[in-house]
Amino acid sequence: MSATGFQIDWLKERFRYDNAARNQEVEKYFLHHFRNHEKLNIVDIGSGTGANCLYFIERLFKNQTWTLVEKDEALCEATIDRIGRFLQDYNFFYTFENNVFRIKAWESRVKITILNASFFELKNIIDLEEIDVVMAAAVFDVLTFGQFEKAVSPILENKIPIFSTMNYHAMRFQPITPLDLKYVNAYEDHMLREQKEGRAMGPECSKLMEAFFKNNNLNIVKGKSQWKLNNQARKMHGFILGFMEKSIKGNLENGSEEFDHWLLEKREISKGRELEIEVDHVDYFVR
Repeated sequence: MSATGFQIDWLKERFRYDNAARNQEVEKYFLHHFRNHEKLNIVDIGSGTGANCLYFIERLFKNQTWTLVEKDEALCEATIDRIGRFLQDYNFFYTFENNVFRIKAWESRVKITILNASFFELKNIIDLEEIDVVMAAAVFDVLTFGQFEKAVSPILENKIPIFSTMNYHAMRFQPITPLDLKYVNAYEDHMLREQKEGRAMGPECSKLMEAFFKNNNLNIVKGKSQWKLNNQARKMHGFILGFMEKSIKGNLENGSEEFDHWLLEKREISKGRELEIEVDHVDYFVR
């Protein structure tokens, strides 16, 4: 587990499900918006293990400069390893020095800088006047509204579009059992709990973000991005049920036995390849 609590295996496992879930209409709008740019200068905040970069590097087909901003050193190291393996798999020519990849890919030249820093300091560490777009995947729902506002305000002050994907909205199980709603609600209550920094946006993030964007008179393109974790996605089932167990069990005033039974039942259904989980997110491209 990384210093910020994210399991590197979890971030890698969810990669293909995130890719499948991405809202294609929002993505098409983003690509169309930059269709006439010969090159793109992209900042990815809270970049994790480099998922946005690895997804789009193959889709942009133009010169790209990426700055991946991640405060967790372990995730930065995992990003370097992951991008290196990706480049080797494709037999791309590249150099790597001082946390910077320089790549000749297809007909494009790509530069990727891995920056071990907090994105709350973005205006102090990056020349925002040179940036074309800021990306964030599965980032904003874990922030408080105040943190979100602090993070995006300097971006919007510089009139930089924001492409934010995989913002959590809701979750449900198939087959449905009577206690599902109770424990999904308990899980979401845990997301919304008061922490040192305040109350995270969690499942309310899309509502709060959209109101903020509208109040700032921004053009908003949005769409649903949904994980469809079918009966083959047992590893993802295990991660989600594990997160729920850790989040809920210690906060139950009573009824732990009931929760244990519900959790065991879900794991048995998954083991029998009969469980499906749908997780709704919302993607935004705003400018």
